[in-house]
Amino acid sequence: MDDMQNLVALCEMLPTDPAPAKCTFEVPPGVIFLKPYEFCNVHGLYAGDIVQVSASNATASRQCNKRECSAGQPTLNVERSAPTQFNACDFWKAELLRRQMGERGEATTDPYDSDALHNMKHKPFLRVEGTTAVAVVGLGAVTGVAGDLIHPMVNSSDPSILHWIDTIWVEDQAGKIIGMRRLSPTEPAPATLTFSIPAGTTQMTAHQHCNQHGSFKGQVLTIDAVQTVANLKPQCKISSCTGLPSEASLCASSVAEYSRWYSREFKRSSAVDGNTNLKHKPSLTLHGNGSASVLVGQENARSGNITYHPMTASTDPSLVHWINSIWVVDPSGVVVASRQLLPDEAGPASLTFAVPAGTTKLTAHEYCNIHGLFAGDEMPVASSDASPSAASSCSVRSCSGESAPNFALSTDCFAFVADAKRRQVLENGRSPLAFPLPYILGAANEKHNPYVVLDGLIAKVVVGKGAATGIATDPVHPMVDDPSQDGANIHFIDTMWVEDQAGQLLTFRALSSSEPSPATLYFDIPVGTTSVHAYQYCNIHGLFKGDEVAVTPANTRAGARSGCSVQQCAEGSAVSACQGFTSELRRRQGSAAKDDPSGKHKPYLWVNGTTATIVVGLAATPGHAGGLIHPMTPSNETDYVHFISHVYAMDDMQNLVALCEMLPTDPAPAKCTFEVPPGVIFLKPYEFCNVHGLYAGDIVQVSASNATASRQCNKRECTAGQPTLSAVSFASSAVEAIYTNQKAATARISSSNMCLQHKALFYLSKSLVDVTLQAQINQLTEEGDTVSDTVRRTGMFASLLPLMTSLGGKWHASEVVLEHTGANTSLRLDLIDESQLRFTQRVLGAGKEAFVDGLDTPVMDARDLLVIEATFGMDWGYAMSANLGPHYTIFYSPNFTAEVVHVALCAKTQGWMGMGWLGPSHVGHLMNNTDMVMAFVKDGQAVVQDRFAKYIEEPLKDEMLEGQRQDDLGLWTGKGANDLVLHSGALGTPGKEWCADATCKPGFSLVQFSRPFTTGDAWDAKLPVVGAKIGMIHAFASSDPTETETSQHIMSTTGYKDLQWNLDCPAGTYFNMYTIECKPCDRGLFRPEGASVASCLLVPLGTYQNKTGQAVPRPCPESFTTLERGSTKDDACVCPGPSLDSPNGRYHVHTCGGGPLVTEDGKPTACARLGQCVDCPKGTICEGGRDIPKKLQ
Repeated sequence: MDDMQNLVALCEMLPTDPAPAKCTFEVPPGVIFLKPYEFCNVHGLYAGDIVQVSASNATASRQCNKRECSAGQPTLNVERSAPTQFNACDFWKAELLRRQMGERGEATTDPYDSDALHNMKHKPFLRVEGTTAVAVVGLGAVTGVAGDLIHPMVNSSDPSILHWIDTIWVEDQAGKIIGMRRLSPTEPAPATLTFSIPAGTTQMTAHQHCNQHGSFKGQVLTIDAVQTVANLKPQCKISSCTGLPSEASLCASSVAEYSRWYSREFKRSSAVDGNTNLKHKPSLTLHGNGSASVLVGQENARSGNITYHPMTASTDPSLVHWINSIWVVDPSGVVVASRQLLPDEAGPASLTFAVPAGTTKLTAHEYCNIHGLFAGDEMPVASSDASPSAASSCSVRSCSGESAPNFALSTDCFAFVADAKRRQVLENGRSPLAFPLPYILGAANEKHNPYVVLDGLIAKVVVGKGAATGIATDPVHPMVDDPSQDGANIHFIDTMWVEDQAGQLLTFRALSSSEPSPATLYFDIPVGTTSVHAYQYCNIHGLFKGDEVAVTPANTRAGARSGCSVQQCAEGSAVSACQGFTSELRRRQGSAAKDDPSGKHKPYLWVNGTTATIVVGLAATPGHAGGLIHPMTPSNETDYVHFISHVYAMDDMQNLVALCEMLPTDPAPAKCTFEVPPGVIFLKPYEFCNVHGLYAGDIVQVSASNATASRQCNKRECTAGQPTLSAVSFASSAVEAIYTNQKAATARISSSNMCLQHKALFYLSKSLVDVTLQAQINQLTEEGDTVSDTVRRTGMFASLLPLMTSLGGKWHASEVVLEHTGANTSLRLDLIDESQLRFTQRVLGAGKEAFVDGLDTPVMDARDLLVIEATFGMDWGYAMSANLGPHYTIFYSPNFTAEVVHVALCAKTQGWMGMGWLGPSHVGHLMNNTDMVMAFVKDGQAVVQDRFAKYIEEPLKDEMLEGQRQDDLGLWTGKGANDLVLHSGALGTPGKEWCADATCKPGFSLVQFSRPFTTGDAWDAKLPVVGAKIGMIHAFASSDPTETETSQHIMSTTGYKDLQWNLDCPAGTYFNMYTIECKPCDRGLFRPEGASVASCLLVPLGTYQNKTGQAVPRPCPESFTTLERGSTKDDACVCPGPSLDSPNGRYHVHTCGGGPLVTEDGKPTACARLGQCVDCPKGTICEGGRDIPKKLQ
């Protein structure tokens, strides 16, 4: 047991267990003392000594191994239905209601009615998110309005100042407690309770108890079945809620609260002497081993029998009776130990604790809920009674806070409405429709009119007359999604809300373009409402106001789910629908997502392990405290509402990975955190500002993912009055179709990059493969990465493939693969990288299928087939290449003598491919003042354009730029020129498109061109002759440019890359492949002029190198050598062992003469450390190093 007499571990023994009886367990967190017990079946219960614990296992928990089942009854099948018996929560509620009479002097135990008293500061409110309920105290906690009150949480040891909500509980329609929590005064306001709603709940009522002002009943809320959890047993948690030992301040405030309570109920300030009432006296016993205990009523003995104070649990406020708390103070009044008890605990009421060192006297106290405060005798404490390492202990039954969902406040919905009105003004300025301000009367437009339909207690809003009348010829507003880049066709009702006769917001809802028509909003009408107005905002046509509709009391509902309760639907949000919604954000932007060099609007993304985080604003990133952060400003004024509404991330295929919808009251910076799902290689962050539009951040490469994670979207499209839209979340059929096509393509070609690799299958009947042929095939498919492996594979291919073809073997591959690789005739070594040539083999069973890139038809036969899969690495005849993304590659061969570079751009697109050269002196944004290339294939002909980007804009053709060329007088008056020249290369054509059908859609493009290092244009970048690397930016698009317009690049293809350039590093340095630059050789290494730049060499035997960046090694002194290559110090030079020149070896002697052998700091001098090597005398042998001569045996 621990010092609170709570079980830590129990082991049930078997009679056949070996002696001694033994129990081993991990110590869980929070345990400071342990006391052991054992029970003998003959002689009973025995206890051991208390042991202090110095460490615990953070992952351990209290444990019990008790055998209560049998093989025939492996489970007791305990139902998870709601409990039928009372528990600690019911007893505690009874005590709080008893205090309404006992402490506050009220005539009944009923809690105060917050609404009847108009006491919004003490009113507990309810909100529901999914199946989770949240109770908070104070109107301001649900409105967010600055003038609305929130009950404070004030901790103090002064009874007159201590003021907090000590308990919150919620009852269902039958008055049964379904959630309760005791709080600590150290918690921040608002006081909060979070719990899951059990099935069967149809109504909830919130209650709270304020330590100063008593119990209050608050909001009543109707609950829908979809908001409950099946088979959930309501948990009364207060029996296990304790203050941690470090929360010693809780003890002081707890004692202060009992003092205040005692003074108010009993009109006394000092405790009753326990000797006047022994049943209430807390008796303190010092055990002489550093521990002490308190028992209430221990001295109440008559005729040899002790009558302890009762612990009477009851749901009747007049019967519940127990010791609330026991505590011990030292002479200065400091609480040394404290424990709060519950009425259902077994008596006697007790406290066990360790006595802190330095304690001289102790006095015990107890508080009885009926009879008040009692004090025991002051006990002197000897030093031997104290524990040297003990500290004050505190156990206060306050439950730790739970993670509460971030529910929408009324201020959020006021801000949403204000933003809709702001958009109306904005669209009025942009649209030729000239929207009326501040809204359009729906009566003038039956298709857009929001109609309120009342049917008893059921109220709803629908958009379009036909949705209200049911007449087929009456118009209904459509709901049309469009996942395209510009969202040109997307058309839907994106928001709806209802206001009462006073203009107060009753409900608000955001909609999805993927929802079926008609747009619908269900809501409850609260008591006191006399009329309602409905509003809706069409994403294309603006804001519409419906007619005023009268409301009768028969239409109102007690416990109405009203107010701002916009939330995620119970069924969640479909990722495809959210991806479709992002096209609406792009449509509202009216152009591509912007970049913000100031950093205020820029979304920044980083990945820590598998967790990705997006924040908006430079100052929200590590190390940029002085930067800007975008504000989150909720307001009901159209000119002031300003916030980030959405933060999301897309992958390189422009598919949504995660979307977080923000609330205006969310704290700045706007933030979205998510787990990276499998298959994501690149992430690009976006944010939408309600005022300034869509912004994009930089692409981030992902190195790890969470195998259990999935793409996610948290979008608020429901309300508490309409917690669900359907059994499953609505998905975008258009986006789902995209997913299906991409999945099929991925399954077929594994997203392979045919710019880098071509694949083909060769097959023949397995029955035709004899032992000799199989051995040759094994040799062909043997793994290996050496030069000899490459020679083996190419040689075997040349001899083996004709033989297998003669036996009936066939290729199964795209025609373009056979054309580029020459596999059907002889390998085109001018286009393939033979070092990347690989072959694997497998047997394909009869009737089984095998697919290959670029073909829909499989290999299949009625016989078993031997299948050889060939992978051809492609270099297209270029010396170097670099991956610019999963579907974009640059191949290039710089000629540093002719000062020209030959380039091939290849991408999985049939649109334009772009790149920009960045010289060493380039500064600022990568698109500013950048020499650009745009290449594409149009109508079978390659095109390459020389362009220049002055700013973050569409790059202009050099031929359109003034002041680029010098005239005969040397003046820069001429226009620029296209300095890029198409060339055919080894492929034999400047450009080519292939595999454009469904098998590889969208297919591949390759364009080849040359560019001189130096051009005649003033703004063109000058490519370096000397330099280890050169920078470039890149992107590609899905369509070719026209004479008048260049399509926007695909966002996920943008990026920056350092290209390897002139690899002629200076002697003493090598080329680092990771940093793309020359690095100095380390100590023990060197690289001479003319050696390979790939690496440095180890210094040979007899030399060393103690400096970095050296071209030659340093020799050892004459007759010295080293024992291994790569030596880094001169004292690695030692005398050699036996050799032809010196059969007996040599030994070391110093050459210091009579000089010092060590320096002032105790290190050997050079003459002592090196000295010289001399031959071993005859009859001796020297093993080398610094050995002394040894006699020959």
